[in-house]
Amino acid sequence: MATAYSEFDTTSTNVVADIKTKILLSADWANITGNIVKATTTRGAQMVVDLANAAATTRELQFGVYRTHNGTTGVDKLVRYVMCRPNASTPLTTDPLHCRVSAGKEHLFISLEGPRRGENAPDDATNGSGRSYFWLGDLVPYFSGDTVPAVVLIASTVTGNYSNQQTVWVSRDATNSLSWVPAGLVTLTTPRFSDHTDTGSVSNVQRTAAADSNKVYLSPYVVVDEAAGIRGRLAKAFFAGWNEAWTAGDPMVATFSRCTYDSETYIVIPPGRSASSTANCLAFGQVPASTTYLDAGPLVAIPQS
Repeated sequence: MATAYSEFDTTSTNVVADIKTKILLSADWANITGNIVKATTTRGAQMVVDLANAAATTRELQFGVYRTHNGTTGVDKLVRYVMCRPNASTPLTTDPLHCRVSAGKEHLFISLEGPRRGENAPDDATNGSGRSYFWLGDLVPYFSGDTVPAVVLIASTVTGNYSNQQTVWVSRDATNSLSWVPAGLVTLTTPRFSDHTDTGSVSNVQRTAAADSNKVYLSPYVVVDEAAGIRGRLAKAFFAGWNEAWTAGDPMVATFSRCTYDSETYIVIPPGRSASSTANCLAFGQVPASTTYLDAGPLVAIPQS
């Protein structure tokens, strides 16, 4: 199986082993040592993740991400976090965690959500827990002179709480001299400026093209190096708009709908979720910090099969 997509429940005791099992359902990924998994993109960039850089806790996962690894020695390591319920008061190792994993030759996506309303020890008894995510995937270059294979990392640098970060990291710059250079993502959406207290801070546009047999058009995530400018786009993730209609009549792509691109099936999912008035945002899309819009956020198409 090239792309492996899974949705499953687990616990903090089993989460690392379960995520690793789901990743390895893709023949493009291998367990090179311990809890370190690795794949190499078509362009030749390595994706290497230590799923247990530190032991999983009832509140978070700690990953180590390497630019390269030969099974013995890793190079240019970053430490990143995936939260599930940092604010819960009495978490147990047996409490349910809710996961999604999509793994293929050009990408790895992992999302982790803590106990939901009605389950034991969520972040908030009324609102449930947040959902955080991790992305590592191929950079498709836009310019012929950009021949250095690279991947893009979306993940939180914050431990102990949810993240509000828009920075992504590119494993190698175009001159092949620097590792993990900071960058941002831009995509095709309504141009608008607003602070997070404005509940009308985003709006959807019609993505169904009547002139093209009513096909749904999604938008690439374009990678912009903070120093060098535009590099290219994410290979296997596309922006599908927002899952909340802030304006009456806003069209929305259906959550969990499927679409086909380049003979591959994608599923449209909300990658993140807030659990309180604290924003829980990464680079796929920024949302208001508001208990009114806990489930509001970007819809992202990722490979399912």
